[in-house]
Amino acid sequence: MERAFVERAVETHTAAADIAGALKRPFIEVITFIHDEKIRPPAVPGPPPKIPRGAGYSKAEAASALGVLVAFDGSIMEAARVQRLNPDLLALALQRDGIGGDYLRSQAEHLKECPYCARLFFPTNASQEFCRKKCSADARRDESYFGGRRRETLGLLAGICQICSAKPERGISSHHIFGKENDPDDEYLIAVCSGCHDLLTRLGRRGFGPSHWEALITLASMRGGKAPQVKVRLKV
Repeated sequence: MERAFVERAVETHTAAADIAGALKRPFIEVITFIHDEKIRPPAVPGPPPKIPRGAGYSKAEAASALGVLVAFDGSIMEAARVQRLNPDLLALALQRDGIGGDYLRSQAEHLKECPYCARLFFPTNASQEFCRKKCSADARRDESYFGGRRRETLGLLAGICQICSAKPERGISSHHIFGKENDPDDEYLIAVCSGCHDLLTRLGRRGFGPSHWEALITLASMRGGKAPQVKVRLKV
């Protein structure tokens, strides 16, 4: 396997199926090589939360709050608490409106990194660990089913299905390529869209032989208007 090519492809978030096609190597061989060689794409911090409307974060309200922040003798967390605002959401509103850049840079020492999504945020208090409740809940679910390794899933952070190369806005999932029961350490995980995940789940329950796979691939390809010449050889 050409490691340099695979590394470049993974760094640019190329789907594993496309890497396998370019190398003319089996998909599973490429996937196991990527995981065994610990080839990882660049870290992608999670998206910021949505700024709620009508809660003190409009452009005019953010500008007014900024005046209080600058005049306040204390941190952004303490000043936001006085105004009954969330410091992280207030900082996001200021960034959205292109104001308060100098002030926010002066408060950089108070930023924390969310241990789940890796996003930098301003906590509401010193004990806040995660940037929001969703990350806290996701981290608990991740630990219970994926051993805390879900965010290591190939293609997940970039949101790219490793089978069909789609980049859906929603519905991307982590999938154990050898099955959860055969991967107790949660090492071999790939991102799949909802359509591919559903197909994998359904096919995984069936005892397919070579003739069944040939029939399935032929029928799936008929939408292109021409039946392919398919010959399947299964390796056990």
